[in-house]
Amino acid sequence: MDNENNKKNNGLIMDDDFDTAMDWAARLALGELSVPDRQALSAWLNSRPDRQALMDEAATAWSAPSVELAANIAAQTIERQDRSSPREPSSRGLSAWWNRALPIASIAGGAAVAAALALAFYVPSLSGTDPSTEQLVVEAPQSEDVQEQLADGSLMHLARSSRATFSQNQTERRVTLAAGEAVFDVATDPQRPFIVAAGDAKIRVVGTSFNVSRWDQGVRVTVFEGKVEFGDENGTNSVDLVGGQGALLLAGDTLTTFAFNPDEYVDWRSGWVDATDMTLSEIIAKLDRYSNTTILLKNPDLGQSLVSGRFKLSQSSATLETLALLYELNIEHQSGRVVLSQD
Repeated sequence: MDNENNKKNNGLIMDDDFDTAMDWAARLALGELSVPDRQALSAWLNSRPDRQALMDEAATAWSAPSVELAANIAAQTIERQDRSSPREPSSRGLSAWWNRALPIASIAGGAAVAAALALAFYVPSLSGTDPSTEQLVVEAPQSEDVQEQLADGSLMHLARSSRATFSQNQTERRVTLAAGEAVFDVATDPQRPFIVAAGDAKIRVVGTSFNVSRWDQGVRVTVFEGKVEFGDENGTNSVDLVGGQGALLLAGDTLTTFAFNPDEYVDWRSGWVDATDMTLSEIIAKLDRYSNTTILLKNPDLGQSLVSGRFKLSQSSATLETLALLYELNIEHQSGRVVLSQD
């Protein structure tokens, strides 16, 4: 009986935490957080290890392209929690959250809610009293990319449906690319290297311009100018890259390099994918960020196929048709998603 009560109580705690996360996400979207509020948010996130995941779920809900879809995302989150931990239904329900969605929708001028949710906010760290350790959290909605001037003078151009955090102290500057893709123009500071962490990969520079692309199966770095050290986070498998060079780190620590002409290279900021021996899984990840329909590969091994060509990101359907013809793929349209397979 005690065990059952513990499960029920844990479920109620998770439910209350998700309520709180939804409130924080709404206040962030509305720009309601003062400095003490941000400190309270930081304390709340750091007091339980599972709260950051709930905050990510809440931010995903608020960045949905419609209030109705946001409600569905939140409901699915609660349903997943219900399956893992039986508990009483939330006493708040969804209605209070969507009342707060109305002013957010009005901010967007009647357009997609996501257009108002290019979130960029500072969360002070609890690790010390130095104010330079605060974190800037930047989220780009699915509808547009976001350009952010960082506190050190560097510029971060974040692709749509991407998320990153920036922090700095007296010895280093650090960006964690949680999802998606970004171009960095790094301000030179020989005393403080600029580090980008993306999954199992790490990029270390002093001052340069480069692109980082992260997806489920790997990380790609493309250097436009300057010098970059790129490899796994342990530094056991790394390579130095200069302008006109790039490298790909796939799951399993397979590191390969390539060369390109920076004067002719076209990146995602122009709305195109310029692929030379790019894995199909990476192209699908890029297209998926620009598509209203989820794009999936039926067989994960298919994602290792190498693809070359230039494809327009906003024309995902036409690009998929082209890929299907070139590489003998089957396209299956299912409810809310497109599945690629190969006989």
